Amino acid sequence: MRGLLLLAVLLSAALTVIGVGVVQLGSGQALPPIVTELDACGLPCWWNITPRSTELNEALDILIAQGYHEFMHDTRYRFIVYDPADLTNCRVNMNYSGRTVTLLALTLCPGVTLGDVIAFLGEPEGILTSGTALAFRGGHVIVNARMTICDPWFAPELPVQSLYFLNAGAAQRRVMATFTLSDAAQAFAWRGFASEAYYQRVEAGFPVCK
Repeated sequence: MRGLLLLAVLLSAALTVIGVGVVQLGSGQALPPIVTELDACGLPCWWNITPRSTELNEALDILIAQGYHEFMHDTRYRFIVYDPADLTNCRVNMNYSGRTVTLLALTLCPGVTLGDVIAFLGEPEGILTSGTALAFRGGHVIVNARMTICDPWFAPELPVQSLYFLNAGAAQRRVMATFTLSDAAQAFAWRGFASEAYYQRVEAGFPVCK
């Protein structure tokens, strides 16, 4: 009887230790709230800001209400950047034309990986011809995960560099990027996390690091 009692106590203690470890692991992997709401209002809308639809002043009011503050504003190139109150969220970058937001991007998102984005948006539809970014949801979301073609290949654990939200319309002068919805139509087909060498073998013209 004593032996069974001792075994039960030891088993209970072991399960407690395991449980604490799981809780700590989960808390260490918390994603920025800004990312967990990626598709809350229907892409390419994000936080009720829709490129080529939302007025700039309205977008800024939304960010300020969430604790964001202006980091920089370049009136020549019509480019504005807002930072979060702390380091737990992403930086917000916007281009605008007249009074309207034309392009929206999230950068410097702490701890966000390509696997996290896929968990929320599903599989990408293709790899852009640059070989550095992935197209999601018909090209309405472009995810940059490689700064150059020579950077580490796409993998679930690869940190995300930036997320762009696009709407239909012609390309305009921008600071952040020159993406348009047509980029998704020209992208290389997504074949999962196959090796870079495999993509170069099966896709004619796939970029190669030199």
